[in-house]
Amino acid sequence: MNMKKRCASIPVTPKRITTSGMPCSRTSRASEAIQEYERALRIAPNSASAHNNLAAALGQLGRIPEAIEQLKAALRINPYYIDARNNLTKLQAGQTPTPEKN
Repeated sequence: MNMKKRCASIPVTPKRITTSGMPCSRTSRASEAIQEYERALRIAPNSASAHNNLAAALGQLGRIPEAIEQLKAALRINPYYIDARNNLTKLQAGQTPTPEKN
């Protein structure tokens, strides 16, 4: 089976899409990462990880109010989500948030 067919046969999950956006976030391709994270949220709107990672990409582009809203959404889903809480603190201190580490 060629690689394209093999990849096509792997189920698309929010975790897989979120993970695919991470290299974009880490290489200053935040606009592309935003598209991947928004795609993940269309599939699973209750993914706290996707909200957190979307916030990190938005923060890289200086879209702070939107980033804060995404972090608040992540914390509504999971109030104990440390990465989202830390990113919210970073944004409020004027620092850039970071995507979840996988």
